[in-house]
Amino acid sequence: MAIQADRGYGDKLRSKKYKGFWVLLFVAAMLPVGGFHQSAFTFTNLEILNYKACFDGVPLREYPDKFAPRLATVPEGTMVRVDIKRGEWLRVIYKVPDGYFIGWSLSTMMCPAD
Repeated sequence: MAIQADRGYGDKLRSKKYKGFWVLLFVAAMLPVGGFHQSAFTFTNLEILNYKACFDGVPLREYPDKFAPRLATVPEGTMVRVDIKRGEWLRVIYKVPDGYFIGWSLSTMMCPAD
């Protein structure tokens, strides 16, 4: 009888190990879908490009979406840095006297600087 009791406990322990394995496998499979994998990859790009605002009042957004909250507004001709391109969006580093803003702008609003 004691052997059967130990065997039952081992089966329960084994099923918990498999459950943990499947949860980890699911999380690993979902990371690229959620955008984490892509954004982690784009941060390895060390190229920083100079741009300037093509229009007056170019909005910097909190995240790459035209309905995202506005962080700041860039005046026309102001030089900024771009470190990430994601589709039609650029991640912009806008330096101001008190610090800097890091936000997203549509690429059609920023012109490459020579």
